[in-house]
This record gives sequence, C-alpha cells and structure tokens, in this order.
Amino acid sequence: KPVYSPLLARHGRLFGRLFAFRPPAIDATSLAAAWRDCETGLAEAVAARLADRPALRARRIPHVLFHNRLPLPPPKPVAPPALPAHLPLVSIIIPTRDHWPLLKQCLESIYATDWPADRLEILVVDNGSVDRDCLEGLREAAASGRIIVHRDDRPFNYSRLNNEAVQRSRGELLVLLNNDTTATTPGWLKVLAAYALLPGAGAVGPKLLYADGTVQHGGVLTALHGAAAHAHVGLPRDAGGYAGLATMTREVSAVTGACLCVTRSAFEAVGGLRESLRVSFNDAVLCLDLEAQRYVNYFVHQPLFYHYESKTRGLDDTWPKRELALREAIQAILLHRRAAREDRYYSPNLSLDRPY
Repeated sequence: KPVYSPLLARHGRLFGRLFAFRPPAIDATSLAAAWRDCETGLAEAVAARLADRPALRARRIPHVLFHNRLPLPPPKPVAPPALPAHLPLVSIIIPTRDHWPLLKQCLESIYATDWPADRLEILVVDNGSVDRDCLEGLREAAASGRIIVHRDDRPFNYSRLNNEAVQRSRGELLVLLNNDTTATTPGWLKVLAAYALLPGAGAVGPKLLYADGTVQHGGVLTALHGAAAHAHVGLPRDAGGYAGLATMTREVSAVTGACLCVTRSAFEAVGGLRESLRVSFNDAVLCLDLEAQRYVNYFVHQPLFYHYESKTRGLDDTWPKRELALREAIQAILLHRRAAREDRYYSPNLSLDRPY
C-alpha cells in the first residue's frame, strides 16, 4: 500500500480488509450503523466511513502482515471536483522547433477545447525554427489572433523556455504542453482544472497514450530505475493494471511535463522549473519541489492526450545526450534524496526495476 491517499480511500482501494483505528475515529453509534448497513463485511463498512474524512491522520505500516485471498471488488466511482462558476484565465505554453505538422495537429486539438475562448491564451515558444512551413504556419496562426508566438534562438533549455513564457503569460492557471501531443476530447481542460484548482493542489497530469492507444504515461514513480520512470507503460488505454491503479484518479508523487496543469501561485511558490535541468527530470523535480511545500500532485486516469514521444528532440540515442541525461538524473537524485530512494505512493515491497 502507499501512504494515506484520500482518493484511493474513496475508491475503496486503500484500507482493504485489515486495518486498525482508534475509537475516536469512529464512535460507537457510527460503528453500530456500519454494522447494520454493511453488505460484505464490517471492515468495508467502516472503511467507507473513514474514506469520507479526507483530513484523516493515517499511518502506513510497510510490511506484509496479511494476505487477502478474495478478488478485489471494482473500485467505487468518485465524482470529480466542481469547477468554480467563474472560470479562470488559462495560459497554455507550448515550446516548439520546426515539425509544423505535429504542432498544427496539437494546436487544432487545443482550439476545439470547450473552455471559453476569452478565458484562454496559447503561447508558443519558437526555439529557433528554420523550416519554412513552420515559420509560415506560426505567422498565420499568430496573425489570426489564436496564438501568441515568442522567439528564443538560444540552445534548448526546456525549463528556461517555460519559465520565461510563464512570466509573459497572464493566466491564473498554467498548462505546460509538448508540441507532440493531441487532445482526445474537448473537455480535457475542465478535467485537469477541476483538480488543479483544489485547495493545496500542485501539479496535475492525465493519462497519455501512444499512437497505438497503449499507455505512455500513467503517473511518474520516483526511485524507479534509480531516478524516476512512468507507470503503467504499454497497458491498453482502459486496462486497470496493478490493483486497478491505472484507471483511478489519485494522488501521486509526480506527473510528466508533457501535459501538466498547475496554478500560477503554486508554480511561483517553488520558483518554477529548475533551469539547471535543461532536458530531463525537470518535471519530476518540479512535482517534488511542490510536494516538499505540502502541495498534492494528482494523476488523472482519463486518457486526455496522445503523446508522440520525443518527435522533436529525438531519443537519447547518442553519447552526448546519454551523458546529459545521466548528469541531470544525478542532479535530480541529489535534490530529492528521499524520493530517489522511495516513492511515497509506491509500496517499498514492490520492485524498483519493473513497475508493480
């Protein structure tokens, strides 16, 4: 089990069939009511009442004390948070370089969002494009008023590109988005915003899919492979995976920056992305910086985007790229040593080599 996760408790996945509690947590009257109402067992009935208390103080004992030989019941549905009546201004920030067909596809899917147009701004950071089609496409999109283009010809630094774009933006809510992504539904922003606007929320990231419909990102597990890695990779889009976690919105340590929603106040409270991390692990470190300041990061289980991974920058398939990735992994580990040893939302009894 992970540390206490209010959403997993509400899904009926956290307490299971064995847990202990001090009597003040459930009084005698509630206990009697739970006994009368329970259909499967007293433990499940009490767990349902505890799950309604998100401020519950709970401690995990990370040792195997009990084997559950019964199949897991389906997770209980949990309604998403309500959006405020007055939707905030949202700034979507997309760094790019050439590859106009990819960016055009991304932008067209963003234009279709059901968020009010007067509450949305799209900032495209052009990091040195030279392709004629891309330059012309950016010019036309900017002239139409649909996007704002900022040019930055300096060497690629993902953190700096986004930080400077945030400074130029006006939105109360920020979305960091890769140019090689495509929204799968017009309602994607309302789903992410509902969680990002919760009190104390940090970074929010959705399930991302490869082009073949399998999972590319199902949350980030820190400590995996020595630093951090994506969870649930390769699962079919609607498969539950380990204990059904791939289809449950829940608290996590980190999400990917390929599609990340966060309030401006939270982003600025931790100083934004660390610009010493030019390419890799800057998103995971941002999430861990937020967690260190007591913000809560969320994985949203709906597959809201396709992510055609590394289409612009390419893979780490040369020695200079591998060396940089290694240096940045070491820096991330040194910044958050505890998270590099153990992810709070991942049992220490599970493998750090193969997820779950």
